[in-house]
Amino acid sequence: MRPLLMAVLGIGFSSAAKPAEVVELVRNVTAGHQIDGIATIASKRGSAVISALAAAFKVPVFFYEASELETMATRLKNPSDQLFKRIGCHGVAEAAALLAAGKHAVLIVEKVSFANATFALAQTG
Repeated sequence: MRPLLMAVLGIGFSSAAKPAEVVELVRNVTAGHQIDGIATIASKRGSAVISALAAAFKVPVFFYEASELETMATRLKNPSDQLFKRIGCHGVAEAAALLAAGKHAVLIVEKVSFANATFALAQTG
């Protein structure tokens, strides 16, 4: 029997991101997709945005250090050298989604960028 597929939302966001705005953007970006978890960089632990997303979608949140996210660099569809210079990894949204969804995960929604946030959705393979 094949295991159930799990979809994980990866998110990166700036300090200017507003919780309600991000929740609404996520709803729009993921319309038609189930979200089984949320993943991001460890420095966002305790943020109001993450708390709002966890409450809105009632799913677990996974946090990763930049060095862990960087292990996904070769799998990213939209790597950023600028982000690497700033925080030490080539991507947060895609990398976090892939890492949380597991070894054989695939991106089902590549990075989508807005003014204060980026999102990606990965599914277990």
